[in-house]
Amino acid sequence: ADFKGTAKLFRPSDSSLDRDIELKPDKDGKQVLTDAGIIKGVYKLQLSFFSNGKNYYKEDVINFR
Repeated sequence: ADFKGTAKLFRPSDSSLDRDIELKPDKDGKQVLTDAGIIKGVYKLQLSFFSNGKNYYKEDVINFR
């Protein structure tokens, strides 16, 4: 499958904690993002990926506890 994507985490209170994560789904098309190395708090999440000839984008706010 033709797939390429990134997950971007933005920490509004401290931009030094921002993260870019390359998406690499498994053979079943699943991707697991762990909170390893991520400081607890509120982040803005931006998912951007290309699959099967189409671009996709999703934005949300998440809270790591």
